[in-house]
Amino acid sequence: MFIRIFRVDTLASTAKKHRGRKKELRKAKRYPLRVPVTFWWERGDGISQEVRGTTLDISARGMFIACHLLPLPGVHLQVEVYLPSVNGIPNLVQLHGEGTVVRAGGKGSESGFAAETVFRTAKGSAGSIVLGTEDLIQ
Repeated sequence: MFIRIFRVDTLASTAKKHRGRKKELRKAKRYPLRVPVTFWWERGDGISQEVRGTTLDISARGMFIACHLLPLPGVHLQVEVYLPSVNGIPNLVQLHGEGTVVRAGGKGSESGFAAETVFRTAKGSAGSIVLGTEDLIQ
């Protein structure tokens, strides 16, 4: 029989550390990835607004984009993400996605927004498939 003995103060400090952590609510693993992205949406006045930015992270269900002009939460948008070549192969992979802005904020170079997005390969690629986590950079 194996008996483990803990000091009471060690258990108390461990419990406090766990209480201070935030619960992860995301449903897909995020991957830190900084690549160019273009996104657009229809403004309230009916005019299409197009902006360029950079992804900070991406998952099979969405992304966070750093940019200078932010769409409002709830806005439906379209995005094109430009992935770099892999293993020296010189063709650019382009993903197309549609989704909804879930939060936006920040100031200056710290501004950006998160969007729930469904990705598909861009038109003209090998096909149009919905990407899963295993299809993203591991």
